Amino acid sequence: GDPLASTGHLKREEAEVYLKSKGKRGTDARREFVAEMNREAQAMGLASTRFSNPHGMHAKGHYSTARDMAALSVAAMRASPLLRAIVGTQRYESWPDSARSGGAPRHLVWLNTNVLLREPGYEG
Repeated sequence: GDPLASTGHLKREEAEVYLKSKGKRGTDARREFVAEMNREAQAMGLASTRFSNPHGMHAKGHYSTARDMAALSVAAMRASPLLRAIVGTQRYESWPDSARSGGAPRHLVWLNTNVLLREPGYEG
């Protein structure tokens, strides 16, 4: 898959890959994945965070604070070279085949709007 896929789609895919690796599928498996997310959040000390889904979109009982999300972001950046590369990318180009264009490649360009990336020392 494309490393700059939409966040919601990427999170659903990550959840599915994780669940398949555990031999699990379906709604119960997603609930188990979200429960694991909540256990990890508590282990990290994110006391004001509760997840209701794997993608982070609004849902009943799903909440957090800016402080908890900042702590989660710092931990993710430290743990993942791929994430650091993605959020530090200022411009990304892709030429995927598209069923909508009869399989012809399309030229897609993503531009990162984080103006801090232009400053020395900022990585995303």
